[in-house]
Amino acid sequence: MTNKKIFNKMHKIALTGMICLVLAGCSSNKEEVSEKPASELFANAQAALQEGDYRQAIKQLEALDTQYPFGEYSQQTQIDLVYSYYKSGEYPLALAAAERFEKLNPTHERLDYVIYLQGLTNMALDDNTLQRWLWVDRSDRDPKHAKNAFKDFNRLVYDFPESEYAADGYKRQVALKERLAKYDLSIVQYYHKRGAYVAVVNRVEQMLIDFPDSQATKEALELLFNAYTELNLPEQASKAAMLRDANPL
Repeated sequence: MTNKKIFNKMHKIALTGMICLVLAGCSSNKEEVSEKPASELFANAQAALQEGDYRQAIKQLEALDTQYPFGEYSQQTQIDLVYSYYKSGEYPLALAAAERFEKLNPTHERLDYVIYLQGLTNMALDDNTLQRWLWVDRSDRDPKHAKNAFKDFNRLVYDFPESEYAADGYKRQVALKERLAKYDLSIVQYYHKRGAYVAVVNRVEQMLIDFPDSQATKEALELLFNAYTELNLPEQASKAAMLRDANPL
């Protein structure tokens, strides 16, 4: 065995040992809640929620969910876990908890609230803290979570129109439409710079279907006019110009 191979093997062994130590340290630091009556765990969780101590609430709720999965507090525990995960920034856990709740309780009277929390969580995942702090426009970033949030709020508005969260869900839909339209505009601008005029036309035409009243779509109309002009399609260019002039920025 060469010195290089021996070094690589020792390096892998050392790295594996370090990972094991880190995992062991994490597990030893994790505080476990001793078994208590369900009523006491639930009361502790509610007190923590009232105080805004979401980490403590999660600890109590997870213990309650584990120790009494089919008890009288199980459904409220699951709902509170979704909320607590969301408030503590544990967004993937919040989404997983929301999905689990719906699978177990597809007709629950508070399903609208869970869907609302799911939408808020997806919006939070789409958010960019650095962008907020530095006022940097990053509308070209992947809108996967924004799309999911839009679907959540759309479902809330149409499936639960009488919900107390429907009005806020609709307002968030409007904001998300602009976010998604801006993303499409960034793609149109990319195509336009590279002279991919057919791609520009296709994308803007789709924007007119999906986001007809957005500011980003209005901005895209000038690029649509330019694309038709470059493609030597004067009739379509004229129609695009009329549409642009009818929707000033």
